[in-house]
Amino acid sequence: LNISFTYDCGNSSAFLLRKILEKAIFHVLANNGKIDLIKNQDGTFYGLEAMINLCSKEKINNSPILLPKTAKELSGMKFLGDSAAHDYLADVELRDINHQLSFWTMAIKQLTHYIK
Repeated sequence: LNISFTYDCGNSSAFLLRKILEKAIFHVLANNGKIDLIKNQDGTFYGLEAMINLCSKEKINNSPILLPKTAKELSGMKFLGDSAAHDYLADVELRDINHQLSFWTMAIKQLTHYIK
């Protein structure tokens, strides 16, 4: 991630930030015995948007995993990550990411609070 920011690789940075967020949510849910909440009936996992929404509703120790305001603001980072990964015409720039980075940082801080 540091290298992709250093060399102004917006697409790589957006993809990595999205992936880190997704893995952090998965890790928190797995470590707190809530992994079944993000599985479909066929055993596959929900997408990132559903995982974010779940984390804004699901509680650990009477507190939401992600504050609803944080969860709402993560849609921008998800959009950039999805664009970088799936839209071959997209060229995500670091200035686009920088506008979303504070929400991503707050989400990671909120998630790491629940890692045992």
